[in-house]
Amino acid sequence: IIANFSGSDWCGWCIKLHDEVFSKDAFKTYADENLVLVAIDFPRSKKLTDFVKDRNSKLAQKYGVRGFPTIVILDSTGQKELGRTGYVRGGPDAFIAGVKKIIGK
Repeated sequence: IIANFSGSDWCGWCIKLHDEVFSKDAFKTYADENLVLVAIDFPRSKKLTDFVKDRNSKLAQKYGVRGFPTIVILDSTGQKELGRTGYVRGGPDAFIAGVKKIIGK
């Protein structure tokens, strides 16, 4: 499970991560076959319901998120944190290699 804590409409590194990695076919293919993606977004211009705001804040607190983007990689049960990453230079191949290193594949 990849939990992506993001400020999708204001965080420059989050936007860069989306544009250079998450939106690319190589990442999408890898994710479809190997990952469950969870977006925990903290936008400034998009309105979120109070429920979503509260849930996102609790998740950020639970995982000690202090900045964006923070990518928390969890085991398949969602109970154990395997590692963290953020923006990685080099596009989807570099990001995927980092994820594989964290999950031990």
